[in-house]
Amino acid sequence: DYATVLYLLTQKKVTAATVNYAERTRPSLLITCCQRSDLKLLQLMIKVEKDKLKTDHEDAEGHRATWYVIENNFIDGLQTLLEHKLIDPNLHDTKTSFTPVLQAIEKKRTEVS
Repeated sequence: DYATVLYLLTQKKVTAATVNYAERTRPSLLITCCQRSDLKLLQLMIKVEKDKLKTDHEDAEGHRATWYVIENNFIDGLQTLLEHKLIDPNLHDTKTSFTPVLQAIEKKRTEVS
């Protein structure tokens, strides 16, 4: 429900970088968004609090939001993150040690690389 998410973000009840550190298996809202290839939610988070988005955060699996964008071939999400300068192309994934471009090549995601 995007209206609820918008309410929670604008009322500062959660942030796009919200992570439950008591349970490391719960990823940030940004990672969840990229796992689901949810462009509408990504655009909503950028609109409300672009300055708080942390694309360098890793989930319990050692992956960042960028990894999920490429893994799911979420091209619109990748373009959006690039347009807003929210991706560091030199930041490698801890689990795989790949940068986003190397991951795209490995996965044969020619649209990305």
